[in-house]
Amino acid sequence: MKEKPDSHFETETLQDSNKTLEEFIAFLRDLVIIFLIVITIRVFIVTPFRINGSSMETSYHDKEYIIVDKFSYLNMPIVFSEPPTKA
Repeated sequence: MKEKPDSHFETETLQDSNKTLEEFIAFLRDLVIIFLIVITIRVFIVTPFRINGSSMETSYHDKEYIIVDKFSYLNMPIVFSEPPTKA
C-alpha cells in the first residue's frame, strides 16, 4: 500500500504545532512563576514608595522613588538584658 504524499507533510505540521503549543505552555508557566515571585517579594519583603513633598529635602527630593523594607515595621519586642557576669 502506498502512502499519500501529503501524509508526511501533515505529520510534520502536527508535530510543529504540538511543539509550538508546548513552548507556549512553558512560557506561561515561567511567566506565572515570575509573577508569583515578584508579588511575594512586594508583599512580604520590600515596597516601592514615591516621595511626595519636600519635608525631607536634605535627604530625599520630591518625586523620588525609594524602596522600603517591611522588616523595619515588624512589631517585634526588643529585649535589652544585662550580659551575664562572671562570678
